[in-house]
Amino acid sequence: MGTQSIANNSNVKIQFNRVEYDDFGFWDKGTNEIIIPEGMAGVYSIYTNASFASNTVGNRGNDIDSSKGRLASTWIDAGPIQDRLFTCVQERLFPGDTIWSEAFQTSGGALNIEGTTISTTALMLARMQPID
Repeated sequence: MGTQSIANNSNVKIQFNRVEYDDFGFWDKGTNEIIIPEGMAGVYSIYTNASFASNTVGNRGNDIDSSKGRLASTWIDAGPIQDRLFTCVQERLFPGDTIWSEAFQTSGGALNIEGTTISTTALMLARMQPID
């Protein structure tokens, strides 16, 4: 993922620059969203995490958003080490539904999120059960 600057006091869509697995063509690189394709309706487990650079001021947030609205959020107070937020939800999704991840922070200035081998920032989706 690299590094992305998150403006103070704003929800910012996380921009991913790499896809690990996308066997069925869910990922839309242009919008940084997962789009449920035809024939893939189901109950999905959706997971996202954001790794913020160290800063002890304010709060950090990580959301799972969708074309249906916000599905889940995690919020923490800033700590003395890098803040990592993990958010997960199960949701019924249908063809055309979209999923993305947003980050939020209140450090008083811009703050980076990072994607390295140690500090991952990710968005993942797994179909748990098909829906006819």
